[in-house]
Amino acid sequence: MVVRQVIFMIIAVIFLALGAVGLLLPVIPQVPFLVTGTVFLAGGSKRFKAWLFKTKLYREHGYKLVQKYAILRHILGEDLAMVKVPTE
Repeated sequence: MVVRQVIFMIIAVIFLALGAVGLLLPVIPQVPFLVTGTVFLAGGSKRFKAWLFKTKLYREHGYKLVQKYAILRHILGEDLAMVKVPTE
């Protein structure tokens, strides 16, 4: 568990650094790197994840998005489970 958190934190720092470089250089897109870094940071730090879920921005936009994709994942999972691949 600790190894997973360390790896997530390292990946988060790399993506956040690339996002910061993207803020300075107009050639590199910053938003995908910053969002990816934030996702990995939330996966690596329980305190950051708790803080992120309490923010107004997440409550207004992120929660709806997570619920939407959780429902889609649930529906697709059921549909894919119903498809049987013949073995012979």
